Amino acid sequence: MSHFTHIVTYLLVMLCIANGQMIVNPYKVQAAAAGGASASDDFESYATDAILPNPPWVAALGICMIRVVNGNKCAQGNTSSYGMFASYYSTTTFTSNQQADVTLEFPTPSTDTSGFGPACRIQSGSADFYTAIYDHFQSKLYLRVVLAGTFSEIVTAITKTYAVGNRLGLFVTGEGASTRLTVKEDTGSGWVDVTGMTNIDPGAGNYLDGGQPGVGGFGGNFTSASAWHASDQ
Repeated sequence: MSHFTHIVTYLLVMLCIANGQMIVNPYKVQAAAAGGASASDDFESYATDAILPNPPWVAALGICMIRVVNGNKCAQGNTSSYGMFASYYSTTTFTSNQQADVTLEFPTPSTDTSGFGPACRIQSGSADFYTAIYDHFQSKLYLRVVLAGTFSEIVTAITKTYAVGNRLGLFVTGEGASTRLTVKEDTGSGWVDVTGMTNIDPGAGNYLDGGQPGVGGFGGNFTSASAWHASDQ
């Protein structure tokens, strides 16, 4: 290879590095892998006291409403008898390796039990999904699988006390029997795994593949979310 060719190749490599491209071989330039799907919603564009609108949201179970909490438009449940609810984001297609998170909001004090949180792998046409739910009134965090609208606790609920603005995330990887669930929290210093809810096998009969990320919970009127985000992992 000539000296001139070496110089040209070197300049191309430096240009690719500056542009964030990945170099596998210094003489063979490859573009960086494209980012996965992502979506977010702060609920501010929706009418107050309206059902979470379709599009982009589709109700899989129960009802999710828009309410004003602490001056912010928020998503929260509106389901009687503390029943479960879930809605998924329909206008972006995600892989099975999904993560979803919510920014928690609730009045202080909360005067009744209700739960809200991120959900993953919500199945179209059936009330099947995984969800991590925080109940501010009870100071409890749940990790549940819901099949045909009926929930089961994947692990025992744990005691947690979050503040307004803290974030709660659900991260799901693998497929079939390799499916694993991890709940994470961000109380101001970045994402941290929740002890006792890390790399959890949902168990035989509880494996869900595909689907869409969204929100889930039970009851209504108190524990809410002022923002939601989801992405492929």
